[in-house]
Amino acid sequence: GDLALLFQRLAREVHGREIEIVDTPAAADKTWPDRYTTIEKARARFPWYPARSLEEGVRAILEAIESEND
Repeated sequence: GDLALLFQRLAREVHGREIEIVDTPAAADKTWPDRYTTIEKARARFPWYPARSLEEGVRAILEAIESEND
């Protein structure tokens, strides 16, 4: 949900347009990753850190899309 809201906000800022967030029902038999993993486990196994924040990355994606459409 937070990621969808980030895309929605940045699409408004970068493109000046609204995007709709649509909920989809979860499958009853689906085991979601957040039930069995943590960021600590991921960091221990993959000692790698991104060079930019999630917001910077999403903004870069949206700006690249905009420049392709010009």
